[in-house]
Order: sequence, then C-alpha cells, then structure tokens
Amino acid sequence: MKIAKIQIQNILGIRELEITADAVTEISGRNGEGKTSVLGAVRAALGMYDYPTARLVHDGADKGMVVLVLDDGSTIRRTITRDETALEVRDSEGHKVKAPKSVIDALFDITQFNPLKLLRDDKKSRDERLATIIECMPIQVTKAEILKLAPEIQGQIDQIRTD
Repeated sequence: MKIAKIQIQNILGIRELEITADAVTEISGRNGEGKTSVLGAVRAALGMYDYPTARLVHDGADKGMVVLVLDDGSTIRRTITRDETALEVRDSEGHKVKAPKSVIDALFDITQFNPLKLLRDDKKSRDERLATIIECMPIQVTKAEILKLAPEIQGQIDQIRTD
C-alpha cells in the first residue's frame, strides 16, 4: 500500500500543503522551506513523533492536522493539539475503523524486523522474510521520470533497465 496524497495543516513549519504522490515523489527546496516538516508531519500521522506534540503545532495555531490518503482510498487522519493527538482511520468505503492503531500497525508489521534476528534465523525463515521485504521495495519508474529527477545522467539513461 502506498501514500497517494498528503494533506498538512498547521504542522511544524507548514501552514497548508497538499502533495499528490507519484511512483517517485521528490521533496526538495532550500533550507527552511519545509522538507523536514513534511517528513515530520507524515511520521506524526503514523504515530512516530520526532517532537513533543506541543512543538508539532505551527506557531499561532490551536491545532494541526495531517491526512494520508492511501492508494486504496483509505485515509489516516491525525489531529494534533498542544496537549494531545487524535487518530481516525477510514477504510476505502469511508467507514470509520474501530481500532485505528491496528491499521497503522498492520501497515508496518511486514516491514518491521530485527536485523540480528534476521541473521540468526534458519535459512528458510530468513529467505522468506527477505523475499517479503524485497517485495515491498520495488519501484516502477519510466526513464522520463528518472531524467526528470536526474537530468545529468542523460548519456547513461539507455543503460538503465526500467522493467
């Protein structure tokens, strides 16, 4: 499952922002333009706080919000005040999920692992877990998308496999 859209209001250095994600989405800009704020907002939406909640809310605002729209149409909405956060998850049909944290936990369950355990497990278990991790990683992009992000490799683009 992938993030299709990110909506941020009054979180860290961002007053309001909406990003529609592609296969590869570049977040770039000069220092102080919000790159870290975008990543911090996404992490906060998923319950991974890099800052105390009081610091997450943009200066001068009473509350902030981050909405992640997933590619299946489900949504993760985290509302943040200086004192608390509230999580709401809706499925692809718009129904409120009764145990929202379990949805987020399930998104990460497959990708969370202990590297030392991975090395110590028997070969069959290790191979199965590695195959699962690798399945989660492929990104399909066109040569045009690669050139858009890295135009300096124009002369090498024909050597890159995109299948």
